[in-house]
Amino acid sequence: MKIAFLGNVANNFYIIAKYLRKCSDIDAHLFLGKIFDTQYLPENVDPELKDNYPEWIHYYKSLSNTSILKFWDRSHFKALSEYDAVVLSGPYVAYAPYLKNNTIFFTTGGDLTLLPFPKKFSFLNKTLFKKLRTFVRGYFQRKGIKKVDQIWTQPFSPFQLALKNLKVHPNKIKDAYFPLIVDTETYKLDPEAHKSSDSNIRMIVDNFNFVLFH
Repeated sequence: MKIAFLGNVANNFYIIAKYLRKCSDIDAHLFLGKIFDTQYLPENVDPELKDNYPEWIHYYKSLSNTSILKFWDRSHFKALSEYDAVVLSGPYVAYAPYLKNNTIFFTTGGDLTLLPFPKKFSFLNKTLFKKLRTFVRGYFQRKGIKKVDQIWTQPFSPFQLALKNLKVHPNKIKDAYFPLIVDTETYKLDPEAHKSSDSNIRMIVDNFNFVLFH
């Protein structure tokens, strides 16, 4: 089975694809689009990948959430059509109506709770151009969410509330979801944190014995 992942939020899809390839016979491929934050680049996790991506990582700098408006160029959709399924996150959920294969929406946060509701969150954009842009993005995001074949999401609010407000058919929503993977070799107890002078760290270590990241 060949699966494409598009929308590498904080490198979650890179980690999933990497270990699917390592621990199964699934031919997982990662598609990278226009990057605005280095935490979305695989080399942020594995530095040896810088300028040295393997054949299963495809980096298209021209690929962005506005690609759907470029009706004269459908090369990205053609490349994705070669896979049995496409797992989408972030603004790339908007691609779903233009893909003929199985599509899955892997929710990560704002792609479900914020992007589809530009009117509610218009105060976050200070200029008229940015406000208009979010309304266009919101339209395509809602269209994509309603078109996907499956939705993998957390079973609590605000995710469930957003799906209810979008009137998504319950049959699309799976009763299990894939938690974000955390590397316990990187994120582990640091005894020196209790001696930190950083006010944010002090607030945590002085008031809590147990911290849960989600």
